[in-house]
Amino acid sequence: SERRLVGRLRVLAFTDPLTSIGNRRSLLDRLQSAGDSWLITIDLDGFKQVNDQYGHEAGDEVLRAFVARMEAIMPAGAHLARIGGGEFAVGFDGSAAQAQALAQRVVEEARDPHYARLTASVGLTGHRAGEEPNKTVRDSDIAMQEAKRAGKDRLAVLTPEMVRSRLRALEIGARLAESIGDIRVVYQPMVALSTGNPVVAVEALARWQHPDLGEVPPDEFIPIAEQQGLVASLGLVVFNKVLDQAQVWLDAGQPRQISVNLSWLQLRDSDSVEELARRIRGNS
Repeated sequence: SERRLVGRLRVLAFTDPLTSIGNRRSLLDRLQSAGDSWLITIDLDGFKQVNDQYGHEAGDEVLRAFVARMEAIMPAGAHLARIGGGEFAVGFDGSAAQAQALAQRVVEEARDPHYARLTASVGLTGHRAGEEPNKTVRDSDIAMQEAKRAGKDRLAVLTPEMVRSRLRALEIGARLAESIGDIRVVYQPMVALSTGNPVVAVEALARWQHPDLGEVPPDEFIPIAEQQGLVASLGLVVFNKVLDQAQVWLDAGQPRQISVNLSWLQLRDSDSVEELARRIRGNS
């Protein structure tokens, strides 16, 4: 009948076809109507490598086996959903202690007995009744990313500091994209105390002073540049400024060996390597 067909279509719309659990839409629908509750976000560490090394059929088996292990530990009323390739979430009503215990159990049960490096990074956050579901998912994802940065195979519970850090990273990324040309280069001397002219070489170091953000340290903006695909542009800006300075020293009769740090992402990109080589040849 038409009613059964509509019901069937609704089930399909809210179900992940591979694992037969809920999908992202089902999770958002649950959060929309939930009272104060909890959201656990799970990302399978090493899942991409399983797909790349053993093929997508093996990846599908890993996902189904993971879901079976999760279903075995889910308390009554918990909602398990697949929200991406190797990403899952659990909506859960209970106390903070119960939510944290469940999230920790997820970390332990996620360890795949067949693939030694396949574990899970897990984030946990609270959900307030009436709160925008996508915000709760983003907050839980922030905690999960913190677990991943801390070494994977672990749980992180959202804190205000994590949110502030993510917001600052987003702002730095946006401002960096607009201001890459403003990166300056300073030179750290390498000295030989036994000679009359102790500076024998220098190391080029990138520095960034933004009018609103102030001095942003390189250990903060360089990883963000790598994450956002800006590191090749950043590297070329630094390299061009180094070549200009090298010419100034050469013209002044003060040639110096200059060390320049490169990101591994630049070295992996053949176009970036060729561009650097071209600029060196053009400057020689």
